[in-house]
Amino acid sequence: MGLRYTLSVVFALVLITVFSSGFVSNCLSQSTEKSEVQTEGTSFRFSVWLTRIDWSARAFDAYVEIYVSACPYNLTDPLLPRAPFLQQWYEGASIGPIYGGVQIPLFSSMMGFPGPNNYAGNVTTGFQLVGPTQLYPFDSYMLDITFVVPLRVREWNVSASSIINQTNTRFNLASRVGEFDWTTDPATPGGTYPKFTNITYELSTASEGLLAGVEYASLNCKMILFRPASATNLIMVVLGICYALVGSLPFIKPDRLEYRLSVCLSLFVFAVTFTFTIPVPTTTRTTLAETLILILLTAAGMFSIVSIIEKALTEVRQRLAVCQYIAEGIILGVLILQLSSSLFALTMGLAAQAPWASVPSTLFPSLSISLFYGYVAVTLAFIFTLVRKNKSRISKHVEAMRIFGRQRKRPS
Repeated sequence: MGLRYTLSVVFALVLITVFSSGFVSNCLSQSTEKSEVQTEGTSFRFSVWLTRIDWSARAFDAYVEIYVSACPYNLTDPLLPRAPFLQQWYEGASIGPIYGGVQIPLFSSMMGFPGPNNYAGNVTTGFQLVGPTQLYPFDSYMLDITFVVPLRVREWNVSASSIINQTNTRFNLASRVGEFDWTTDPATPGGTYPKFTNITYELSTASEGLLAGVEYASLNCKMILFRPASATNLIMVVLGICYALVGSLPFIKPDRLEYRLSVCLSLFVFAVTFTFTIPVPTTTRTTLAETLILILLTAAGMFSIVSIIEKALTEVRQRLAVCQYIAEGIILGVLILQLSSSLFALTMGLAAQAPWASVPSTLFPSLSISLFYGYVAVTLAFIFTLVRKNKSRISKHVEAMRIFGRQRKRPS
């Protein structure tokens, strides 16, 4: 009797264990399937519209929107008191007029999607200009934006990465400021929406009271704003032509003083007018465009003065016309030295402070060639003509040097 009773109890315990484990596994599988069904179709869309630039405050005005569709949980739950917020960061430090972030309150919205948990939110804020303004028209700026979305994962019994991740998020940037285009850092392949550079998750501590058990999903995206080629070329092509005109002045002989002065005066007047027509940003430092215009003004003024002096010297003695090559060579050397030192001063330290900003490597060589090509051509032509006219005299001198050399080498 005792043996039967013992076997019955053991058999009953085995049955209870089997059924219990089966029930628990069934519940867990149903819960997992339910979670998968609920999170299917969930998407987060973050949009930023740059609306205006305030150069005096060095800031962009921006309109920011968040759309959430088919979220499996209520993001406006009273137990989740903190709304998503936005931060602008650069190299780990919060900057600009949005210290600590600006909140983006969410509200329920159908947005054309079925289901109860669809949300939208928007805010108007600003982003500080992070970048070297003095490189205009090659200036570019970094937008290092982070969206922080709080999720009460402890009560939901789910990980934040299953709700919001790289596959169901999208970031849009639209610049209504016509003078800028943008790209992502690192660059996004053409034809695809930019993805967040990094998504991290951080669980709040118990000391945060109501926020205990909240996991923060931080979505970071780095955007680079730059001027389109059409805007840059409009300035640089004009300045390149003006530099080429300065380089063409040596082709005009010093005795044609009126032609030289007309070119120099035209360049001088154009440079002054051009300075006030280009939309130079209001900064405390001289921009690259202003520096190039200043060098152009210097070139026009120096060539005007030297041309007058050369004209006076050639009228006194024709042989002094050779001074043209010495004086104009010194002027062009000073201009190229000024150009190189100015570019070095503007770009010094950019690799460490703003690695995304740079000046084209072809800028200095192209402007230097535009300044020097006329002088080099005229000087080579002068040397060639001088050698041809004095060919017999030069031959006699060379022959005399050879004979003299042979006499010195004669053995004693």
